[in-house]
Amino acid sequence: MKKIKELKGAFHLPVEFGVLVPSTTKANKRISAKQFKKRTDMVRTYLSSKFGGYTSVVGVGGYMSDTKGLIKEDVSMVVSYSQESDFKKYKSEVIKKVKSWGKSWKQEAMGVIVENDLYYVNSKR
Repeated sequence: MKKIKELKGAFHLPVEFGVLVPSTTKANKRISAKQFKKRTDMVRTYLSSKFGGYTSVVGVGGYMSDTKGLIKEDVSMVVSYSQESDFKKYKSEVIKKVKSWGKSWKQEAMGVIVENDLYYVNSKR
């Protein structure tokens, strides 16, 4: 594939990094809409502080819980884009933050997307 020329007057942010924000606690217990918004806003603010901005969308996601079977829940996908140097600089710190959210939100794991690849960050370890 031919590389697209740089856009005049613009800068390139080639690394995509996203966090899937759950609307449940303890696998299958729904939280309030207010709590879900608060979680989403926390992730938006944090990613913006590291990478300058975010885009977010709400959807439905699901996974097979270790203890509760199939879980279906609303999720907010909060995505930031960054330069490679910033991603490398903050990657470990951001993963630690995602893990801490997972623990405080009582999640088995948190979903993180890097360049269209999904990773689960275990909240228990």
